[in-house]
Amino acid sequence: MIVFLWCLYLLAGVVRLSWWLFFRLRAIDQNNSFIPQNNIATAGISIIVCSYNNREGLKNLLPALFHQDYPLFEIIIVDDRSSDGTSDWLKEQQQLLSTLKVVTISETPDHWNPKKYALTQGI
Repeated sequence: MIVFLWCLYLLAGVVRLSWWLFFRLRAIDQNNSFIPQNNIATAGISIIVCSYNNREGLKNLLPALFHQDYPLFEIIIVDDRSSDGTSDWLKEQQQLLSTLKVVTISETPDHWNPKKYALTQGI
């Protein structure tokens, strides 16, 4: 009797595992078929970078960002109250690079954290 119950227990476990795998694989297949394969390459992305007095860092970062192997992207630089000439340099770069967008913040509201405010404005 114990052997019979043990076999029944194992069989129920195998059935439950098979049932779970069947629905799990079916859900994965449905998720993959939801995205049209021909639109994946045309989907654009936005890269948002917040900067505060970091002109030299941006001089190193921008070339690396623009040499990506992605067909459609834009770079948004949020200049967060910089006083080291970052704003002027970004304006020059914006004239040269069409996919570069610059958001300049001159002051942050009292109830906001400066970094979060800059990121929110970039988004």
